[in-house]
Formats: sequence, C-alpha cells, structure tokens
Amino acid sequence: MPGSNFLKKISLKLKVKNQVDDARGRYLIHKQQYKNILISNAPFVFTCDANNQIKIFKNHSIIIENGIIKEVELAKKIKNKNQFDLVYDAGKRGGTVITPGFINAHAHIHMYLMRSAMMLDEGAEIDKAIFDMAAWQRHEGEEAQCVASIGDLTEEQKNGITSTLTHGPSFETGEYGARLTCHNLINAVSAISNSRPTNTPEAIETLLAQKLNTHSQIALSLHYLYKANAQTLRKVQKIIDKHKLLFTCHLAENDVVRDK
Repeated sequence: MPGSNFLKKISLKLKVKNQVDDARGRYLIHKQQYKNILISNAPFVFTCDANNQIKIFKNHSIIIENGIIKEVELAKKIKNKNQFDLVYDAGKRGGTVITPGFINAHAHIHMYLMRSAMMLDEGAEIDKAIFDMAAWQRHEGEEAQCVASIGDLTEEQKNGITSTLTHGPSFETGEYGARLTCHNLINAVSAISNSRPTNTPEAIETLLAQKLNTHSQIALSLHYLYKANAQTLRKVQKIIDKHKLLFTCHLAENDVVRDK
C-alpha cells in the first residue's frame, strides 16, 4: 500500500471531524465509530416494492443499523435525533434525492487526473487519444493515481454510484481510494498493461498469495485480448479458476482494436 508522507497527509485531511464546522454542513456526528445512522428528512426517496413497482416517499427519514436499512419513516415522527451515532441532514440546501445505488460496470479511476486532456484530444481524434493515453500513464506515479482514485470515486458517489468495477495497472492505489471513500470497488488489476510492463499474471499471483484483508474486491483484467499470447491467456485462466476471480477486458475500444 502506498505509504508516503504525502498520502498520510491526505488521509488526515479526509478524516471526518466530530462536529460540523458551519451551518452549511449536513453531518452531525455523536460517535466517531458509528453504527446507527439517521438520514434525515429527504425530500424524495425512490425505491421499488416486492413487485418491482416504483415507490416514492416524500419527506421521509431512513434509519440504518450496522449497514442495514431498518426503517423508512416520516421525518416528523422521529423526535430525538441525538439517539443516533451519526445524522445526515438530507433536507438542507435544497435537499438530497435518495435512490438505490447505481453500478458503474466499467471505469478507469486512475485516469481521473488526465480526463480534461483526454477530452480535448478526443474531440479531434479518438484513436490518437487512446494511443497517447498509455504514454501519459507511464509518468503517473502512485501518489497521482491515489489522488485520481479518490477524486473519481468521490465524483461517482456524488452522482449516486455506490459500486464500481475499475480496470487499471495498480491494485494498491485503487484499494487506497476505496478505503478512504468507503466505496464498494471491484478492483481489476491488469495482467498485461500498456503503461506498466511489470504487470504480469505472476505478479497478480503474488498479490493474491498475500491474502490481504482488502476493502476492495480483487479482480483480473486484460487491457486488450489481442496483446496476450496463448501462454499468457492460459495463465490468466488458471488464476481466475483457482481464485474464483471476476474478469474484464476491452473488446472494441475503437476501430483499431476491433480490427485486431
């Protein structure tokens, strides 16, 4: 896990304080190690019933205990908010709409810091942007990838995404971002990487052999299938079968990849 002083400073800055600093804050924390949570007074809560029919609740609160939703109740019926370890005021500043968590089935969270440059290039020529991407990534160190992971996952959460499958060269930096943001991350590390030549099936075996207590779920990826020879594919298949891993890859990212 990346452990530079720079990253330790990021961790300290992101730790939640005991109380909100000003009237605009949504959080009120009574216990730092919180187990029961109140999401208070949401203008709208969208969900489905047992028949998959949409249900909309107005001005309701949600009670969560040990990570499980226990009650969805009219906000005015909950009189004592101090009984909860953590209170999130979903009615402030125009209110927060609550929906079931969305799933992002394909992401590259480590590329967050390059997004603006890529969008400029894509407007002119997508094939060139994809070709240049690997060259840019070779200069992206662990600190930059950690910052990118935090930024990407935070932005996803802001848009209602609670689970993400990401595909990238470094498991550790994705794990670091997932821990800091408390995100549900399927963290697929490349067995062959355009930007990290040291990524191999053997390197992934070594990672799995450590039996780490990870926040994110270890998975395996190949950036492009055509770049893996038969021997590498057999190694990848063996790792997937042995460890029951999820697998992801690009099939046709652009015309060049499709034609390969």
